[in-house]
Amino acid sequence: MVAALGLIANMVPPVYSSGIDFQILGRYPALIPRFVWNTFGVVAFAACALAGRNSLSAIFTNFLALMGYWVAIWIAITLVEQFVFRRRWTPRFEWSDWDKQGKLPLGIAALIAFCVGWVGAVLCMSQYYFIGPLARLIGEDGGDMGNYVGFAMAAVAYAPLRWWELRRFGR
Repeated sequence: MVAALGLIANMVPPVYSSGIDFQILGRYPALIPRFVWNTFGVVAFAACALAGRNSLSAIFTNFLALMGYWVAIWIAITLVEQFVFRRRWTPRFEWSDWDKQGKLPLGIAALIAFCVGWVGAVLCMSQYYFIGPLARLIGEDGGDMGNYVGFAMAAVAYAPLRWWELRRFGR
């Protein structure tokens, strides 16, 4: 009983923030009240929990491994943006521009760099369900270098792509 109550308390912050997350997706999702988004989030994760209750460990293992690759690539893009472009091109963030589409980057560079990083991560990942061709070259079971290679490839690809995006579109 106590464990169940602890679980409920641990779900309150993510459910609350999911409503905010849905609202920042754009102008039209922001018009929908947060309680509707929170209800949608509860229904979605309850359905996923019920569907995967018998194989939760395997789902978490596989999903969290993929999430790690995604996070490494995202951090690389964010660090290059912050330390190369934001310090040089824009001395500070304009926090009031968060919802002005004309002042935000288009995201072309980030999308392409993410895809390049993801290709590197897949080529070098060694997971239960897949061993990439480059990871297979390391030992019998392969060596998982996906996080490092994905990070590096995304960072290297993002810098020239972002420079091109700034020159071409000015934002």
